Amino acid sequence: MKTAFSSLSLALALVGCATEQSRALEHHVSWGGNFHEIAVALDAAEAKWAATGITNYSFRIRRGGAFGGSVYNAVYRPGSCGATHLKDVGLPASFSCEENSMPQLFAEIRNQVASRNSDISVSLDPKIGYVRSFSIEPHTDLTDQGWGAEISHFRVLK
Repeated sequence: MKTAFSSLSLALALVGCATEQSRALEHHVSWGGNFHEIAVALDAAEAKWAATGITNYSFRIRRGGAFGGSVYNAVYRPGSCGATHLKDVGLPASFSCEENSMPQLFAEIRNQVASRNSDISVSLDPKIGYVRSFSIEPHTDLTDQGWGAEISHFRVLK
């Protein structure tokens, strides 16, 4: 009985370790908040991404805002990229393959952080630093101006 309990405890601990490694690094800053923290997190994630040297990768991305968006599969290789439109949810969002590369996503978020005029949420991969998701809610006199992206099915290609 004692051995079964020890084995179960070890198995649960290992599951916890696997889950811990797969958790994203989550960051949120509200308008008027400490934007420095999110800028530091972006710097660290971008440095991890650059250190990997990944140039061949693919992912599924949903881009859009408060009224919907579009889902694409995107493939990036040095000097080229391609995207396949999968579906629209609500109002469709336009998509430019070049503007959604990982370096461009970092730049887009960094520009919003620099403006200090939005609530910003960012989820970053803890291992290689890619952007898992982000959302921007600008502070304007208009409602429902938020937009962002969610990335899934990320793969490094050969």
